[in-house]
Amino acid sequence: MHKQVYVVPHTHWDREWYFTIEESRSLLMHDLAEILTHLEADPDFGYFVLDGQAIVVEDYLKTRPQDAERIRALAQAGRLKLGPWFTQTDSQVVSAESMVRNLMYGMQIAARFGGVMREGYIPDSFGQSASLPHLLNGFGIHSAVFWRGKTERQARDVNFVWTGPDGSAVNATNIALGYQVAKYLESDPVALQQRVQRMLARLGSNSASNNVLIPAGHDQMPIQKNLPAVLAQLEEMNPGDSYRISTIEDYIADTFADDADLEMYQGEFTEGKYMRVHRSIYSTRMDIKMANAAAETELTRMLEPLLSVASRLGFDYSPSLVAEAWKTILQCHAHDSMGCCNSDRVNADIKHRFVKAREIIHAHANMTLRLMANSVEKPDDEDLLFVFNAVPSAGTRLVQQELFVGEREFALVDVDGNDVVYSVLTIEDYDAQKIDRQIAHLNQHIPMFRVVIAFRARFEGLGYTTYRVVPGRSGTVVATRAPAGAAIQNAEITAEVTENGIRLTSRDEQKVIATLEESGDEGDSYDYSPPPNDMVFRDFAFEAGPVTIIEGAQRLAFTARRTVPATLDERERGITSRTAAFAGTVELRDGEGFARIHLEHDNDAENHRVRLTVITDLAPEYSIADNQFGVIKRELQHPEAANFRELGWQEKPDPIYPMLGFSALTQDHRGTFVATRGLREYEITGSSHNEVNVTLYRAYGDIGKDDLTRRPGRASGIKVPSPDGQLKQHLAFDLAVGFIDGEQSIVEASHATNLLNTVDCTFQVKKYNDFQLNPTGRSIPGSYTLLDLDPSIVLSTVKLMESGAGYAVRVANPTWSPVVVDTPVIHGHTAYLSRLDEEIGDRADTSVPVPACGSLTLVYLPE
Repeated sequence: MHKQVYVVPHTHWDREWYFTIEESRSLLMHDLAEILTHLEADPDFGYFVLDGQAIVVEDYLKTRPQDAERIRALAQAGRLKLGPWFTQTDSQVVSAESMVRNLMYGMQIAARFGGVMREGYIPDSFGQSASLPHLLNGFGIHSAVFWRGKTERQARDVNFVWTGPDGSAVNATNIALGYQVAKYLESDPVALQQRVQRMLARLGSNSASNNVLIPAGHDQMPIQKNLPAVLAQLEEMNPGDSYRISTIEDYIADTFADDADLEMYQGEFTEGKYMRVHRSIYSTRMDIKMANAAAETELTRMLEPLLSVASRLGFDYSPSLVAEAWKTILQCHAHDSMGCCNSDRVNADIKHRFVKAREIIHAHANMTLRLMANSVEKPDDEDLLFVFNAVPSAGTRLVQQELFVGEREFALVDVDGNDVVYSVLTIEDYDAQKIDRQIAHLNQHIPMFRVVIAFRARFEGLGYTTYRVVPGRSGTVVATRAPAGAAIQNAEITAEVTENGIRLTSRDEQKVIATLEESGDEGDSYDYSPPPNDMVFRDFAFEAGPVTIIEGAQRLAFTARRTVPATLDERERGITSRTAAFAGTVELRDGEGFARIHLEHDNDAENHRVRLTVITDLAPEYSIADNQFGVIKRELQHPEAANFRELGWQEKPDPIYPMLGFSALTQDHRGTFVATRGLREYEITGSSHNEVNVTLYRAYGDIGKDDLTRRPGRASGIKVPSPDGQLKQHLAFDLAVGFIDGEQSIVEASHATNLLNTVDCTFQVKKYNDFQLNPTGRSIPGSYTLLDLDPSIVLSTVKLMESGAGYAVRVANPTWSPVVVDTPVIHGHTAYLSRLDEEIGDRADTSVPVPACGSLTLVYLPE
């Protein structure tokens, strides 16, 4: 049969890697200008794909704004393919909302230039999330073209239908030989024919179609100007076959015109048999990955909900500031950037971007809180505490708050006039000149007190409440301490620090032990790899400290210590000269069915990995973890792992997996989950697969290395030292361990994860401030609730619509069964069904379905 070969010219543009953005942009100035000029001059060079990421255009136009019309003309003519992504995103360890905004901003930019490539083009990301069909469908995209992660276990043919558990589906094509397969095609006819026919033979072995998609490009590759002539040469040498410069759209339309016999697959692509997926890169530079998670959380679980409430009450949303924060974060989500498999100076740039994004978030949130708090009426001789709550359900939440007060004795009074019980954690003398620079300028000394309190705030849903701080009235319950070694207990869990770890027991007698594991790591920035002669330690010496009892919670302090090798050489020789010391607390809060674990540690060893290991008594059939909008079940052991080298795998398929917030094991009506704040890698071990191991960090010293135990062959990346990867710094970790009644209760793990990641968002109206503001001229109530949700679903975000016309509320159903819930109500607004792209659909009924492992977006327009 004759072949129809669709050759797609492109360049794969890594904005940063072992080079900085500034270095790649200098090259971009040359290469993109050349692409524009050649497309304009040569109509036979029909199309060019700009790597599926619109930020490349933004980068270019910052320096060459005069070329905007040239780009627009080519994009409108369909010859320069832009979008749909903002950056070529990772899909393993970035949040659902991050991927939504990546598509949102990428398509906005492409649309401004008159043309969006509505194809899910993902040429180089290290594995593909099972949620991608849902995400792509939410933007009207019904195809996906990707490289990494697929084997014949998912689908034999390169063309298949990829479905999501929510009912979404895309026509998918695997570019099995990679995006670089046709880079720099030869002009010599003999070499050209040999190369292309060898390529077609390999591709034809796993495709029933006569249509063949061949990407012609590579990393930072300039346009191959003679490509039309090269393809004409191929047609002369292969009569009957067609070789033409084409588009992904044309290939998809022609190849999937008859989809009757196509295979269907539901799930993720994370197998490194034919190409590397680096299935342990999820823990590379954990400091940066935790910074990313913090920024994502602060945007979606603090700033955007806060601004939605504020704008509902007449305050400014400032969407451009929100977009700036998002785009700063999304620059770090390109697969190499988020993988952190970069040079140290590039990783330093990435880390600084997260600092900048969080400064934008915090500054905007603080100003909004202050304006709102200043608009609540209060007596002149009292302060006011404004507390925002992003948890979309009624109940109480523990708030730990710093206050500056003029008297040691004060009462906290809620909006109904009731005194609120609180605990004083710390109190110290303070001076107002440390807060107010006008006082400092006058060299005045006004004594006051800095006090940290804890109390339970009550909310009716997502919104805010306020408290009067009344001086001169006693209202304190001072925190108390119990002797070291005492266990703590609430209505759901008992926690005890033993010499071996933290023992947790549920009300129904489920038991786990949480301990620490330290082992060697001879890997690089792409992959963990154990040394051939490793020493693995699980015998850290735990010692209980004092118990602190505060209003609404109990905290049990502990330490854990063990001597470990300082280097790989010491590990090889059996020497342990460094002490790995951890200080931490285990905390139980009233009303919570999980234990919070906080750990702090100063790393002083090299080339090693440290994990929190939770040992259960379960015998599960699979592990469970969350992904974008849903949950996924994963096998406990790959059938080809034991002899992966003999079978030709590019890397060993160990059960090291990504997660976004939690991993879990279940058996019948029992289960244990481990939730984290920004730690996004886990592995299941144990003789009965009963151990959940969450990587706290791994330390390495090279970008790439040859011949690793888990990854034979050439180095990934480049063989350059990366000493910052040793993470010799202070590290802090927050996790939660809890119990559920089997997989049917898995939504409880999602709720626990959201509670663990909830950000305190408060402001104290006080006499002395760093900056002065005029009165707002507004008056708002002392408490307000925007919305509350059914407990069977979770909130993804609430935000101002991109159009500014109303609000978008996105909820997710992280279970395997669809649910029907009452439509959330925003007073004064009417709810309409929508998609991820906020396209307005039909008016929502009083109840709405939320698909399994999927999301529902509602938009609310003013009545």
